[in-house]
This record gives sequence, structure tokens and C-alpha cells, in this order.
Amino acid sequence: MESLRPAMPRVLNGFLAVTVALFASVAAAQYPSKPVRLLVPIPPGGGPDLVGRLIAARLSETLGEPVVVENRVGANGVVAGEAVARAAPDGYTLLVGMDSLVAINPHLYERMPFDPVSDLVPVASLVSNGFFLVVNPQLPVHNLAEFIEYARSERTRRSSTPRAATAASTT
Repeated sequence: MESLRPAMPRVLNGFLAVTVALFASVAAAQYPSKPVRLLVPIPPGGGPDLVGRLIAARLSETLGEPVVVENRVGANGVVAGEAVARAAPDGYTLLVGMDSLVAINPHLYERMPFDPVSDLVPVASLVSNGFFLVVNPQLPVHNLAEFIEYARSERTRRSSTPRAATAASTT
């Protein structure tokens, strides 16, 4: 009997691990048991909406339950972000978040109804995109240095069209 003592903790740990794995697989098999909501913080048709719809279609296939895209527009993502932050922590309300929700909004709004850093948890990076400067092809510039020189000249009117309060508007 003395020789079994050193092995008992390993046996108990092994049994505990198998039990936890069994219960985890049973719990995982029950999710989802109803449709999952995927909130998108912009109107239909924009980039995050397209990403959300593509993700929803693939998740629906993978999970075996519908993943329904719901556009919750307002306050540069605050409306959708708050809905997810206040939702039950059961995995049935997800968010296609934008960088502005975390990087810009806390500095833009004096008070937000939730803290995007502590009230939301990122689980996947969905898209990586870059910004670029484009001009009308009739403009007599072919690179950034020529553009800057042209923009500084007296003969130009300057304007740009990034969406307000986004990463593009800060560049």
C-alpha cells in the first residue's frame, strides 16, 4: 500500500482532468442552443457590415445555429458597444468592433456609458487594413512630396473626406 501513495496525486489529477474535460465537452455541446446576435456599429453596406455578414455566415455553418447580424448604429460604435457590454455574459451577443471604439471614443466623449477596455474582451482580429492617399488622376502629382508641394501652393483648395472620429480622420 505504501508504494501507491506517490501515484495517488497523479491518479486524482488525471481523474479530475478527465472529469473537467467531460463536463466542458457537455457544456460546449449545448452552446449555442439559440440564435447568436452579431452587432455591427454601422449601417448596412459599409466595411464592418460586410465583415460582420461574412463572419456570421461562416459562424452559422460552424455552430449549427443562425448568427444574425443586427446593425446598431450611433455615436461611433458606442450604441452597439454598450449593448454588448450590458448583455448577459453567455456568448449570444457579439460585436464587430472598430478601432475607434477603443482608441478614439474614450478621448472623444467626456463620459461613455461603458469602458471599452474593461467591459469588452477581444477574441479575434478580423481585418487588417491600411490607409492610403489618393488624388484625381488629372492632378499634376505622382508622389507624396509632389502632393505636399502642390498642397502648399496658393492655387489649391484643400479638403479631405475621412469619416469623422475614425482612425482615418486622425491621420
